[in-house]
Amino acid sequence: MEVNKTILTFGEILLRFSAPNHQKLTQIKTFDVHIGGAEANVAVSLALLNNKVKYLSRLPNNDIGDLIIKELKSYQVNTDLIIRGGDRTGTYYLEKGASVRSSKVVYDRKHSAFSEITSAMFDWGQIFENVHWLHVTGITPALSYSCQKVYIEMLKIAKSMDVTISFDINYRRSLWSIKEARKIIDTTLKYTDVLFMNRGVAEEVFGIKTSTENVDAIDVFSEITKKLTSFCNPKHIAYTNRDVESASNNNWQGVLFENNKGVCSKNYTIDIIDRIGAGDAFAAGIIHGLINQYDNQKTIDFATAASALKHTIIGDFNLVNKDEIMELMYNSAPGYVKR
Repeated sequence: MEVNKTILTFGEILLRFSAPNHQKLTQIKTFDVHIGGAEANVAVSLALLNNKVKYLSRLPNNDIGDLIIKELKSYQVNTDLIIRGGDRTGTYYLEKGASVRSSKVVYDRKHSAFSEITSAMFDWGQIFENVHWLHVTGITPALSYSCQKVYIEMLKIAKSMDVTISFDINYRRSLWSIKEARKIIDTTLKYTDVLFMNRGVAEEVFGIKTSTENVDAIDVFSEITKKLTSFCNPKHIAYTNRDVESASNNNWQGVLFENNKGVCSKNYTIDIIDRIGAGDAFAAGIIHGLINQYDNQKTIDFATAASALKHTIIGDFNLVNKDEIMELMYNSAPGYVKR
């Protein structure tokens, strides 16, 4: 029997403009348009898994803001906490890579409605009423100084109210430097119960390099976990492990640690349709598993299968349900036609 607890995600929702048919941004004449953003992606995934989800953000009081709210509501995400105001919706432009050409993202987020949030806009007592879990990412405090102030204030209040906090580091070098990021990341880790990251983040943000002789996923991430837990103490650390054959073909695996003991999922070989949002789908799968009291093995299997499916879905949102995820988890030969 699944637990019905309320999850809150907090961050900026964006319009995504994608170059169609793997074209470069410098050659396109039209865009494919989607709605997304890390914390909104997590909210939609969790709602589609029948969790109670609230999404906290700020959007302009115009037709674009209305469109975004309508989209979130269509997936059963509670939007009552979204603040209306400001002039701009943040955007990003995506160039999908292929074969030996990497994907590329260009942000246009400065002076967005969300980047101009202030503490006076938030009634934390109302916001955290009946909330059991808060999910945040390292993208939010990278957007502006005012975002950092609200973000840290929110973490302190959430922890004082005994809310479980999950944190996806999600470092974006185009938004801020390592030196700037570490100050906020280190503060966030003091409040973090569930941490999401990968080997690249371990090396780039924390300077943690793994031994070259380690090829087994548990051994690699055990080494990282031991070094991480020397200066922070989350109850769970969940890692994605991406082995890149090309921009079009990746191997994908998940690893979950609790008390320095790790479990890993099977390894999925993926022909990529759209990898944006895969990490968010993974985070949502872990949150779903933990909040619904799955054991660690089932949790990591569920999250990795969910995020593997995301690679096959166009757009930021992982538009799959629990049955589809379970089917991939237990089906050794997917790909047949359902009739």
